[in-house]
Amino acid sequence: MRHKVKAYARLKTFLSYPNYSLLYFNLSTRASDFEMKDQKEKLKKYIEYWNDHNSSHLEKLNNRIEIAIELGLDDVVKKMRDAVDFMNKANESLLEAFKLL
Repeated sequence: MRHKVKAYARLKTFLSYPNYSLLYFNLSTRASDFEMKDQKEKLKKYIEYWNDHNSSHLEKLNNRIEIAIELGLDDVVKKMRDAVDFMNKANESLLEAFKLL
C-alpha cells in the first residue's frame, strides 16, 4: 500500500508534464507489480499454512487408525488409510505449487 501512495504522490507532482498519462501508466504498473509480489507472498504463506494444517490432521488421523486397529475395525482402517493417502497427495500438490511460486 505504501508503494501506491508514493506512486500517487509522484504522479501528482508531475501532472504538469505533457505526457502525464504515460507517466501515470508507468507508475501504476509499478504499483501493481508490488501488489502482485505481495499477493504471491500471501499465497506462499497460505500454502505453507495448509500444508502444516493438513500435517497436524494426518498425525491425529494416524493416532485414530491405531485405535481402529485395536478395535478390529479393518474396513474402517482401510478407509482411514485411504484418507491418509489422499491427504499426503494433497500435501505433495501444495508443495509443488509452493515451488512454482
